[in-house]
Amino acid sequence: ILSGLLLCMISLIITLVILGRSLFFGAAISGMAMMITWIHFLIGGQFLMLGLVGEYIGRVYSQVQNRPLYITAEKSGNLPTR
Repeated sequence: ILSGLLLCMISLIITLVILGRSLFFGAAISGMAMMITWIHFLIGGQFLMLGLVGEYIGRVYSQVQNRPLYITAEKSGNLPTR
């Protein structure tokens, strides 16, 4: 999850730098640079979603292992019978 967020944030910062250079300094925007930053943004989004799916599957797996909700240290002999 964190690698996806990091990649998205870095690509957004680079995109803002490219757009800022274009607006304030009149530099031409390279199509290849914008394409590469947006591809990195999309890959970061995929990493983020893959991490979320992995977290979900891990939590579901831990719930379906048929473990007891709690473990007692000892069992009392005074249990009522039915």
